[in-house]
Amino acid sequence: MSYETVTTGVDLDKGFHSDTVWDDIILLPHTIQGGTARPDKKTLIGNIDVYGFNGASTTEEMSGSFEIPHNYKVGSDLRPHIHWCADNANVGDVKWQLEYSVGSVGVPLTSVVTLDAVDSTDDEDRIHKVVEFQVIDGTNINIGDIIGFRLFRNPTDAEDTYGSDALFLSLGFHFEVDGDGSRQVFIK
Repeated sequence: MSYETVTTGVDLDKGFHSDTVWDDIILLPHTIQGGTARPDKKTLIGNIDVYGFNGASTTEEMSGSFEIPHNYKVGSDLRPHIHWCADNANVGDVKWQLEYSVGSVGVPLTSVVTLDAVDSTDDEDRIHKVVEFQVIDGTNINIGDIIGFRLFRNPTDAEDTYGSDALFLSLGFHFEVDGDGSRQVFIK
């Protein structure tokens, strides 16, 4: 896992940081809708349940959408990532896939793009892992845009070699922040 380091400083004339800082759009499993085949609930630990994406034969999916927040640095890239852990100590690779489309107000949604992220399990279960997808180019993304997405795992994909459930903890999108919000409702 590697994230860029962005230095921060305060510019008293601007009233905010002179350099950008990072924030995260966090989508928790219970806030995301099911797809054609929604993952089953699995026990994470104790009485805490999460969703387990099948590792045997069924492609399971969850889908949803979110709005680009007003503190987003317009035009900067989004960095999608998933927090997850293995359901047991078996060793293998999990291939997560993320489809997305961007919709600006008054404009047709863009075509669907699919990103992949492959991560290896450890020889212990319940190890919290984070894997990044490819960067989403932010060139044409603005505050108030909607991103629709579908998160899925196809266990029959040749790159997916972990035969057990992958436990989904959260989906996030790191983004750069260059102010507290916007000066107008849809204009930075």
